[in-house]
Amino acid sequence: FDPTYTGIEAQDVTGIAVSVYPNPATTSVIFGFDETVLNTHDNLRITLVDMQGKRIHTEQVNTATTTIERNSIPAGIYFYVISSDKQELKSGKVIFR
Repeated sequence: FDPTYTGIEAQDVTGIAVSVYPNPATTSVIFGFDETVLNTHDNLRITLVDMQGKRIHTEQVNTATTTIERNSIPAGIYFYVISSDKQELKSGKVIFR
């Protein structure tokens, strides 16, 4: 038991590499994918979900760099889920200021 340990490390079971920047963001957030991810997964998409679990935005991924514009998304913490037709591939957190 280690009383200084304060978190849980997420395991990346799919092995896909995704860059999410800037994070925190003000006007947009960019998702960068390796070309092999695009070539091995069909119907790749990014979904933003708010803290209550409500889906607020879905973006289709067609290129190695996909930008999600903030537009009318309020400031706050959101979760992103990257998925394909067959499975959820990766998830994480995005902050809009």
